Amino acid sequence: MLSNTDVAELLAEQAERETEILSRAFRRAARSAFLWPEEVAEVAAQNRSLTELRAIGPFIERQIRHWLDKLPRMPKRTPTIRRDFISMAEAKRALAKSLRIR
Repeated sequence: MLSNTDVAELLAEQAERETEILSRAFRRAARSAFLWPEEVAEVAAQNRSLTELRAIGPFIERQIRHWLDKLPRMPKRTPTIRRDFISMAEAKRALAKSLRIR
């Protein structure tokens, strides 16, 4: 299952392969993925539109759904600028888990 941070990395890589408007759209979606309140895989599993998530339009939704259906090979090394980040959804889960433990 792909996490939002995985999807953010895939979106950022796709942005590097695209030109002009598509590149900007993929970059914007990659940055936004870290702030999505829910995991994209959970939204897709509930048969909800991924366009509910910030910076996702129909074109990028199709790309993400393709990645969710057929897990892509993840890059071996994440560039330093995007390394060691967690998404809002991951942070919320970690916080909830921490509060339950106490």
